[in-house]
Amino acid sequence: MISKIESKDSRTNFSLNEDFFKELYENAPLAYQSLDGQGNLIEVNPAWLEIFGYSKKEVIGRWFGDFLAEDQVKIFRERFPKFKESGKAHVEFDMIRKDGKDVMIEFVGKIGFDKHGNFRQTHCILKDVTSERQSEKMIKILTENTEAYLYALDKNGIIKYANKTMHPIERDKIIGTKVTDWVPKIYHEYSLSVIKEVFEKKIIKKFGIMLPDEKGIDHAYHCILTPIINNDIVDECILTAIDITEPKSLRRALDITEEKYKKLFDQMPTGLSIQEMIFDADRKPIDYRFLELNPAFEKLTGIKISEALGKRVKEFIPNLEKYWTDNYGKVVLTGEPMDFEDYLSGLNKYFEVRAFHIEKNIFATIFQDITSRRMIEKDINKKNEELERFNKFYVDREQKMVELKKRIKELEESLGSNQSAVSREDKPGGFFSRQ
Repeated sequence: MISKIESKDSRTNFSLNEDFFKELYENAPLAYQSLDGQGNLIEVNPAWLEIFGYSKKEVIGRWFGDFLAEDQVKIFRERFPKFKESGKAHVEFDMIRKDGKDVMIEFVGKIGFDKHGNFRQTHCILKDVTSERQSEKMIKILTENTEAYLYALDKNGIIKYANKTMHPIERDKIIGTKVTDWVPKIYHEYSLSVIKEVFEKKIIKKFGIMLPDEKGIDHAYHCILTPIINNDIVDECILTAIDITEPKSLRRALDITEEKYKKLFDQMPTGLSIQEMIFDADRKPIDYRFLELNPAFEKLTGIKISEALGKRVKEFIPNLEKYWTDNYGKVVLTGEPMDFEDYLSGLNKYFEVRAFHIEKNIFATIFQDITSRRMIEKDINKKNEELERFNKFYVDREQKMVELKKRIKELEESLGSNQSAVSREDKPGGFFSRQ
């Protein structure tokens, strides 16, 4: 009787355990798969199906390599026997979802054996690490291509990592050395104390330092030391060093940019000027000061650059029309560019202008002299007016001629009628014949 009760209790416990593990298997947040000895799928859980977008019927019995990216199949063929031999694995594979999208999957697996110690099946937990790997790839691209120097340091100041960007010293020679091997002796104690403080207090430290380059020329660096914290422990810290004395490559780039800018500035046929807007106490635009002018400005306005720089426009054109300061003031106050054409009486010229805002109270103008075009337009308009007057005169004349011809015709018809009557009366015997 007791044995029967114990047997019943055992079956009950087994049933409870079975239900527990079934529920755990079905609702586990991590994907699970099991392969047979040939690498065919014999079990997957719902989380696995959710990652890859298949139904269970579509995958059970299929070879695992069917779900891998083409270049990963050979790797799987090589690794699977090793997995069965070692009894465990921790790998990553590039896999293909049902919709054709690539996913990077991390596997942690163990081998299941039967009671005789023979291979039975694999047990693997899967994790989609696509976003993590993409982020890591982006971080690597950024760190390797940034103009800043990046180093990973341990608590003793040993360099564990160095990016390659613009580095004056070969990276392989730096990794594994101490940070004090690369800074002047005067900074040794300070460098180690800062690293110690970051590790102990888990804080970010910012500081400046002067370091000589390979030619002995001092460069100023802005440095940031940032702790990398895992489980409330600082594993390492990242040193970011930015050369704020203009790195050579940056300086060369600036030289090229300035050269191109100056060439464009000097040779462009249109006028280019940069001005500071001057407002009154009520913030109404009343004048502007010349800050920078290109050679075309002098050619187009006749105002010498050497005399204009730093001066107000009304010192040269006292009777400047109000619409010039109004237009430019609107550009400065609204930040919106403006295109317009207008007459500058002080220079007796018409200008086509594009004005745009640069920064507070500063605006730029690109302009060209359109006086000749306006004169031609005026001449054309004048000739058009004369032509219209001539046309009107000609039309009026034609109308009068038509009326005159009509009148003449009426007179001719009238005269013809009268002549007929006279000729009948003048015939011989005409009068007496009626008697």
